[in-house]
Amino acid sequence: MEAVTAGNVAGVTHSATKAKLPGALKQVAGASGNGLAMTGSGPIVVSSQTRFDLGFFTAEVSASISKIAGEQTLLSKGAGPANYLLHMSLSPAPGSVWFGQGSTGSIDGIAVDGKLVKPGAWQHWAGAWSATGRTLYLDGKSVAADKSRLAATLQKDGALAIGGGAEGSGKGAMTGGVDEVRVMSRPLQPDELLHYPPLTASF
Repeated sequence: MEAVTAGNVAGVTHSATKAKLPGALKQVAGASGNGLAMTGSGPIVVSSQTRFDLGFFTAEVSASISKIAGEQTLLSKGAGPANYLLHMSLSPAPGSVWFGQGSTGSIDGIAVDGKLVKPGAWQHWAGAWSATGRTLYLDGKSVAADKSRLAATLQKDGALAIGGGAEGSGKGAMTGGVDEVRVMSRPLQPDELLHYPPLTASF
């Protein structure tokens, strides 16, 4: 397991992970304890040993989006152009939220209506990929699924970017807050997902 807990001042809890934090670190009331404020200037970038291309993993994050606007990436992985995992395309509203693979102009994923995004509220998003397909969860409940097994084309190397595109790019940078990021090298069951009661947040 690789875990990144935004409430930790260093930004990480996994001993083999080092975080590169964009600008000054600002904490906010998170989904559980403290979270990190994302200002839209770029992601938090951490090293990652998880092989997403093997097709067995779960990526999850608690996020509070400050407003419905533009492209906002919760998690991405890989070198070069952003290799999105959990991504929001919210313009024009209501847009959509999807879990899958790809970058700008090339997307393969499962999506749900952007109306499910509640600005200012903490929501827990998770994507699980297994031998039988992939599932997108919101607050511990399945909201989309398919039988795709295309994860082999995902980047196997490169950093994990939280709140934006890969390698510290400003593409898809989100505004709001993130908390309790976790990546597992197996598909989790719904009762194993990190899920916290929604809280009101202000930034």
